[in-house]
Amino acid sequence: AHITDPADFAGYAGIKTRGRSTSGAPKHSYGFEVWDENDRDKDVSILGLPADSDWILYAPYNFDRVLINNAFMFELSNQIGRYAVRTRFVEMYLNTGSGKVSSDDYVGIYIFMEKIKRGDQRVNVQKLEPWDSTIPAVTGGYMLKIDRPDSGDSGFRTSRGNPTYGDGKLCYVDPKEDDITAAQSVWIRGYLDDFEDALYGANFTDPHIGYARFIDVASFIDHNLLNMLAMNVDALRLSTHLHKARNGKFEMGPLWDFDRSLDSTDGRDNNPESWHGTGDGTDYLNYIWWDRLFEDPDFWQKYADRWFELRQGPFSTENINSLIDSMTDELKEAQVRNFNKWRSVAPRFGGFQGEIDHLKDWLQRRTAWIDTQLAGSQ
Repeated sequence: AHITDPADFAGYAGIKTRGRSTSGAPKHSYGFEVWDENDRDKDVSILGLPADSDWILYAPYNFDRVLINNAFMFELSNQIGRYAVRTRFVEMYLNTGSGKVSSDDYVGIYIFMEKIKRGDQRVNVQKLEPWDSTIPAVTGGYMLKIDRPDSGDSGFRTSRGNPTYGDGKLCYVDPKEDDITAAQSVWIRGYLDDFEDALYGANFTDPHIGYARFIDVASFIDHNLLNMLAMNVDALRLSTHLHKARNGKFEMGPLWDFDRSLDSTDGRDNNPESWHGTGDGTDYLNYIWWDRLFEDPDFWQKYADRWFELRQGPFSTENINSLIDSMTDELKEAQVRNFNKWRSVAPRFGGFQGEIDHLKDWLQRRTAWIDTQLAGSQ
């Protein structure tokens, strides 16, 4: 692409900084919302992605020196049949004053991506209307996340006090906390309480009255496997999304937030031959809910079977390396400009190609180690 090329999109929009732990970084991430002339949401297709009004400009910076962590894991999720936000690599110029855009406005490589949002082309659950207060309408259209509550929100925990990590809570995504009705809140919280009662009850393995009555087991397994593969430091306890369609079960996903993974500079994700990240990194087999799920031999068997199924396809070393190479080829030229702009977060391992080579080696060691750990289940 060249700056003199015709614009793929030129229009009216709003932009704001976003992020919690990274909000103080010099290279900001942004929320980007397209508006019409009356300041209302306007759905548009940008860079070939399905039309919508809400987008994110994510800034790989300190933790993600290889620049591709999020795009790589989101694409891997889509390859295994679990929707994750679609992405495009871009170089961003941001002019917040007057005058023409110039080289002084360059802010580096960004990942233009979809926002996690309800919709036919995103998280495909029904819209929950304020008047949906009785069965079956009240049973679906929910999007939740396990995370720190957004500004102004309170979030909630189950009657058993879960989740338990730090200030993370269950939070409303859609409907938002200000919009969900009392009847809807009571219903979905009751559903979660019933799930936990079944999960921690004596008959938890029973497929009809146990935990499987409430959750889509296959989605839980895929979500854990993807996060576990990447050794995502905050997985399952922060930046963790769930959704429930009408008359359906709770599904885990979409994936989110992989800057602290894949041997990033965080440090807790550096050992490829471990179930547990160092320090307080997530223990994928023993965190709340998961500890009990893995006590079920049938769940463990399905987990191992799915791993080896994926190792024949998307999780194969050949596919992983091919996906990394395709993203690397796209960034080879641009990464020079990005790191010239942000010299304090230079690549490790001798340069950008060293980062790429290290990522491949780390993933090859990790997948081989997981193979050996799960081999006894075959």
